[in-house]
Amino acid sequence: MSQFPPRPLGDQTAGGVPGFAAFDHRPAPYSAAAIAGFVFSLLICIPVLGGILGLVFGLVGLGSTAGGRRRGRGLAIAAIPLSLLTGFASGLFVYASLSAMRNLITISSRIEPIFQANDAALDDALKAVLAMTTPEFQQEASPEDFRQWLEDVEAEHGKLVELTLDPNMPAETTGDKVVLVLPAKFVQGPATIRVTLKGTGPLNTRLLIDDLSVGDSSPRKQ
Repeated sequence: MSQFPPRPLGDQTAGGVPGFAAFDHRPAPYSAAAIAGFVFSLLICIPVLGGILGLVFGLVGLGSTAGGRRRGRGLAIAAIPLSLLTGFASGLFVYASLSAMRNLITISSRIEPIFQANDAALDDALKAVLAMTTPEFQQEASPEDFRQWLEDVEAEHGKLVELTLDPNMPAETTGDKVVLVLPAKFVQGPATIRVTLKGTGPLNTRLLIDDLSVGDSSPRKQ
């Protein structure tokens, strides 16, 4: 009888070759969640959603790479702060865009009445527009100048019949100002109303009227 105990079966590989199982150094696979989280965390072009997906996949990737079960833990860790930054930046962009659009709609709705109001309602319409003008505009065009300009426009073109407010309206950028080109129809024919806007406040989200013209005529040139 042999004095040596048999080798434990646990030291054998599935193929029956002893001792090889202990030397299996194949690298662990990468975590798909960690990779996805890192990629999504960089997608600023997807407002808000990129940041949310980056954060979710980053947290899932952090769990799947615990204990070395999967590779990519560094990607998962990096995805979390990057996704928060991406979400914040894209959120600011959405906020700024919506604020500017809302402000633009308000300005457009206040411009139209000044070309249509009768004498009794003109003062209120003028005050509403002047409240949304820049200090430079107010220095160069007093309420009296503004009223005289409107009278000159009416004498030349008549009352405003229709003002086209298109979300895709053409705009011209000059430095820190944006010029909106609004096709308009007056009693005596078509004309173009140009509104020069200047951004103020945080992220320049508050738009103010810096100039207003019909054809070559402007209240700042009175």
